[in-house]
Amino acid sequence: MLNNVSVKPLLAASLCALGLSFQAMAADVAIVIHGGAGTILKKNMTPEREKAYVEKLTEAVKKGYALLQSGVDGETAVVETIQVLEQSPLFNAGIGAVYTFDGEHELDASMMHGGTL
Repeated sequence: MLNNVSVKPLLAASLCALGLSFQAMAADVAIVIHGGAGTILKKNMTPEREKAYVEKLTEAVKKGYALLQSGVDGETAVVETIQVLEQSPLFNAGIGAVYTFDGEHELDASMMHGGTL
């Protein structure tokens, strides 16, 4: 069960970064995500658009947390959490990716494991 959700929109200067953190009280797991950084100025962010970002980030963090709570390994939880963002046009990932100068999508992904760095 979700116990303590803290949604913190972080909008500063020329960057738009929305972040969510979730801390588990009943289990020894935590998940933190962010929606990236871009050029959306706070003055250009409508309440409706900000709500859409927060809702999608909340969906992603809840999915990741539920997976961790169920005992799924961290790598699987991370991948499935990120896929929520990749499937949203709000984020510059997956279907929301922007085009390069040549009109192509170029996407990279990586994962680091602390124990093998």
